[in-house]
Amino acid sequence: MFIGWLSVYFLHNAAGKRGNRKRGERMQLKQQEAQLDSHHMIRWHSAPAHLRGTVDGWPVAADAMHSLCRAAPVDVFPFPDRQEEVDMLASWWGITTPSQLRDQLLSLLRTGHRERFNRERRSWTALRGAEEHRVRASLAQAARGNADAAEDFLRFGRVRKNARDLMSIDFLAWDLVRVIMLCRAGLTAGIIGRDEAADTALIASHGLQERFASWQDMGSHYFRGRWYWASEAGIKEALSLQHDEHAQHRLATDPSSPWQVMPWQTPLPAPRYLILDNTRAVALPTGVAFSDGWRTRLENEITGRANPAR
Repeated sequence: MFIGWLSVYFLHNAAGKRGNRKRGERMQLKQQEAQLDSHHMIRWHSAPAHLRGTVDGWPVAADAMHSLCRAAPVDVFPFPDRQEEVDMLASWWGITTPSQLRDQLLSLLRTGHRERFNRERRSWTALRGAEEHRVRASLAQAARGNADAAEDFLRFGRVRKNARDLMSIDFLAWDLVRVIMLCRAGLTAGIIGRDEAADTALIASHGLQERFASWQDMGSHYFRGRWYWASEAGIKEALSLQHDEHAQHRLATDPSSPWQVMPWQTPLPAPRYLILDNTRAVALPTGVAFSDGWRTRLENEITGRANPAR
């Protein structure tokens, strides 16, 4: 009898803790929801029409999500807080020098996360039967006590379920929007100059404009790509989804949004590839043909600078 009552006690105690946790999570979501309108306020430095007349206008509009979260004007290329960008680049990216920033920008332009994530999806969706169980068990074992492996295991489960229609995500949006963000941050931090930052952002802008059909299309792939990369679960995932869905909706529907002001198909000037002039050694293309014009032009520029006599 005593053991029976003890079991009941522990069951009720566990249920009470779960209930308290759920209430706490609902409170966190409610508190964040109340702050998101002000957090994602759209701020302009000049009249919105001015955005359409600047070379920086399209790249800044493409990176508007990072402007909102920094309380930055959506029509100004540099971010407002130099020290914030210095700290962000150093802590999140390990970037403190021009060469480190250029290496990271070229990596995102040429391969980024899309190379790994696309490989994951192909590999994990092809698994069948005993092989699928073996890989699942191996990932689960590795995930115990290892944060990176735990993220791999979480992504594996989501790929197998095609959560959020993730098989349709084009991770190019996730990579190239971050190129523009890093160009803006690098300029603000004083790591690279204005001409190089704006020119490299143009390379990414051509890639985005050629691949996606609209701001909304790009935004959908970017935010779902961010979700896949973050590999969060529970309340962390819920808070991130709430945050990102609010930002995406604000940019897609608010009449004052740069996505409403700047036409998607705005003609973009050709980049000069200044980043290549300032980079000592860039790996040459492997000979693989690229279907995207922007990427072919980038690889041709890399080859041309390595073989100037041709």
